[in-house]
Amino acid sequence: MTARMHKKARNYRKTLRLVPLVGLVGSLSFSGLGATLASDQDVASSTLLTASQVPVAQVVAKADLKASVADYLQQRDTVTERGASRRRITALLSELEVVQSEVKSPKVQGSKILDIADNFAGVPYRRGGTSPNGFDCSGYTQYVFKKAGIKLPRVAGSQAAWADTISASKAKAGDLVFFHGKGGVYHVGIYAGAGKIWHSPRPGKRVEKVKLWTSHVTYGRVPNSGLDKDVAQRISDLQTQIKQEQDALN
Repeated sequence: MTARMHKKARNYRKTLRLVPLVGLVGSLSFSGLGATLASDQDVASSTLLTASQVPVAQVVAKADLKASVADYLQQRDTVTERGASRRRITALLSELEVVQSEVKSPKVQGSKILDIADNFAGVPYRRGGTSPNGFDCSGYTQYVFKKAGIKLPRVAGSQAAWADTISASKAKAGDLVFFHGKGGVYHVGIYAGAGKIWHSPRPGKRVEKVKLWTSHVTYGRVPNSGLDKDVAQRISDLQTQIKQEQDALN
């Protein structure tokens, strides 16, 4: 037998010895593969079940989050509105304080009236006049108070009826002085204090400050201590608004 034939014989015997091992390995491999496949299938099934449950959990979580956000926004809006309401109350109280301080300070208002009255000293008397081109007596008082932001009726008699009557002992600068005759009020001036008045006297004369020449006069105070009657309504409106805001907070 040649060397070549001996080599083939040895290879053949090795092959025969390896056949059982190959079968065993093959058996193990396929068995392992089956187990692996089975395991993968279980995992897949488990994964599929979990995946089917995820959307439900997400929906619930999303709904809870949405409700929480809605609650937060509502609380935020409530806090914001309450803060805005408090700021409005503060502003209204400040305005009310200013208005009331003016009501309680007639001397300040009176000095303002006198300063304005003095600005028109020397303006000629003009019957029916209501401007710096010429004043009659009530046109002068009306214009002076108008410059101070206060509305007066046009004629002396109406101004007397509109003003609050006060005694001579309580008269203060800036009050009105009314002159009376048989036919009623015929003249009006502005009390300057110390027994003097500012007035537009008669044709041929000019606006001047003079000493009172008669005791047949009455004194009138512009309602609310020298403030426009509308101020009383403004105070009432402010108090109402403040109460409404305070009630809304409670």
